[in-house]
Amino acid sequence: MKIRRGFVSNSSSSSFVAWGVSEEKIISADSLYLVIFNKELKYYNALKKENPEWDAYRRLAKDKHDKMLSINTDAEKILYAKENLEIDKSLGDFEQGGQENDFVGITISKMLKNHPDIKFGDVKAFVAIHLNKSYGTNFTTDDISYREEGWYNG
Repeated sequence: MKIRRGFVSNSSSSSFVAWGVSEEKIISADSLYLVIFNKELKYYNALKKENPEWDAYRRLAKDKHDKMLSINTDAEKILYAKENLEIDKSLGDFEQGGQENDFVGITISKMLKNHPDIKFGDVKAFVAIHLNKSYGTNFTTDDISYREEGWYNG
């Protein structure tokens, strides 16, 4: 079972508006798998700390959490992540989203909240630089696109 903790809406209409790249262009390097493993483990540690007797934790997470705690080396963590974890490429300001969850970018709301000083004409360069820092990629402003999606689940 996979639990999505990223971009989710409880309403019947949703949207995703961001500057970034197609998810397939972000290479899943071993370092990214290690980050994802540690992010998932941190989530389960917090979930257990909140209430270790909580039914949902026992039902959904305990076995997975125990297995992850038993892994010691980075190589084993990377292998576990590759075989068992959904690779959510959301890191820092970047979110993986869109109707098909096939885009990685900075949403307008995060851009306005976290980087209000960035001028509109500099957004693509800013996104390229930060994608490269976060994911170890080599994107240029030509690689960055604007994605605007809206859909209704009715």
